[in-house]
Amino acid sequence: MYESLPIILFVALKPALAIPAGDELQFTPPPYITNSLGMRMVFVPGGEFHMGSAPPRSGESVDEIPLHKVRLTRGFYMGQTEVTRRHFAAFVSDAVWETQAEREGWSYAWRRGSFQMVRGVSLRNPGFAQTDDHPVVCVSWYDAVEFCRWLGHREGKRYRLPTESEWEYACRAGTDTAYHWGDRPEDGVGWCNVADQSARAEFSRVPSPSLLFPWSDGYTFTAPVGQFRPNAFGLHDMHGNVLEFCSDWYGQNYYQDSPATDPTGPKSGEFRVLRGGDWSSYPKGCRAAKRYRDKPSIRCSNLGFRVVLDLD
Repeated sequence: MYESLPIILFVALKPALAIPAGDELQFTPPPYITNSLGMRMVFVPGGEFHMGSAPPRSGESVDEIPLHKVRLTRGFYMGQTEVTRRHFAAFVSDAVWETQAEREGWSYAWRRGSFQMVRGVSLRNPGFAQTDDHPVVCVSWYDAVEFCRWLGHREGKRYRLPTESEWEYACRAGTDTAYHWGDRPEDGVGWCNVADQSARAEFSRVPSPSLLFPWSDGYTFTAPVGQFRPNAFGLHDMHGNVLEFCSDWYGQNYYQDSPATDPTGPKSGEFRVLRGGDWSSYPKGCRAAKRYRDKPSIRCSNLGFRVVLDLD
């Protein structure tokens, strides 16, 4: 298994050598690398940030509090975009992989104004038009983890899903506002694909159009990755487009006593964490601090993922 695809040359992970003032040598990873699938990976340095929300920020829920300081001791590479249909197709072909939606014959998909269980829906047929540059959807947490395992085997590296703390740190990119562009949803034009005025026909059950973002991003469903402005780390689509799986189990009260350094979530649970909001998300649903949860077997036409690559 995993032997049929030839290895494609990619930018090596050997850190660039930096020589500071004095005699000490330091190794600085390159800011970007491109892997064997053509995925551009962005280096996210370690650091400290405030995770979660503090009342009275609008839209916060009990699982987002208390606001607490988190320190990530190691940098990592993160996919500049979500994993695309093209990336996932290489895995499916080489590993002869059948997703959970394909094996079981159904996925959740958007039908008549809501998400419903629909037979025949899968990554190949999500219920709306996509190209190879759109994020892969209708894949489960297990499918995403297997993709990471396959890619790591292919390159001799360790790929994985981000932890929840890594995800929020990367999304915030040095900010402490509701979104990485600030606190006002209306200022997010050009930054994300979300539930806005271009989706009003699909979101006919919305009690008031004022609940939608007040602009039109041009996409009702998924957008090709990288179409919108990146945050300060150079990452695209951290708000909207598709919800993204994290590696953590979900704990509603986990923030009450979570480790201050490199937290990885509860040791067990029923649900996995999802982050970022998606094309159907209202403003409060795609804030940097917003937490989602669902069973690892969930698959839906608004769910995808991005990968992290460890430095060693």
